[in-house]
Amino acid sequence: MKHVAYALSLLALSLPVMAGLGLKRSGWRVGQTINIEVRDADAGQLACLRFVADEVATFANIQLNFVAAGEWTAGLRRDVWLDVESQNGDVATGGHSSMGNTSFLREGMMLRMYPTSVEPTNARDCLEVRTIRHEVGHLLGLAHEHQHPLIPAPLTRQLVDDQPRIDRQFLEPFAERRLRSFHVTAYDQKSVMHYSMSITVGTARELQNAGRELAGIGPERTDEELYGYIYNIEYSPGDRALLRQMYPASH
Repeated sequence: MKHVAYALSLLALSLPVMAGLGLKRSGWRVGQTINIEVRDADAGQLACLRFVADEVATFANIQLNFVAAGEWTAGLRRDVWLDVESQNGDVATGGHSSMGNTSFLREGMMLRMYPTSVEPTNARDCLEVRTIRHEVGHLLGLAHEHQHPLIPAPLTRQLVDDQPRIDRQFLEPFAERRLRSFHVTAYDQKSVMHYSMSITVGTARELQNAGRELAGIGPERTDEELYGYIYNIEYSPGDRALLRQMYPASH
């Protein structure tokens, strides 16, 4: 019996630790194929979307079927539509998505993406891969990581200062009553669901004095006032583990 307990403890240590906020009821069925009609995307942009869909399918039992509007076939049920706004110049990429399945509200997704002339062979070929992963996370039921109740207060203050044009309801931690709808696991500073943000030297010192680890921080001290930044491109191990729990493999 002791040998079994020891083996289980080793297995637990080897498994990724779940982290983040995920809806208890996302509205999508485990194993479901979510059909997404994509409007106004070029071939490269569509390929980037499918790249992320294939990636998600490796760790969550859910399929994302991105179909160009011109390729939509009669009889295919549309679960979500996605409007792609192609852009040039210095306009920031971005997007929005509802959290979970809100098709009954007739809500869709939106992404601002640069034209992509090549088929992606890896994530680096897609300039907006971080944004795609983030918005797909919302679609599958993940909340913003910076709204986790366990985020250190200095980070919240810094984020609010950095984003004066964004309503504080999208920046500050969720109220307790809202958390009842979520799986609440560990706070994950490396989550792709975390807003990008700078960390000043003052904020870094506050965190260090409180004994909080500065995980996922970019290059230190890019100038005298800036210690580093949070900029997460990939699904973190915590993101993957939480989505795996929300959409477990069939046995």
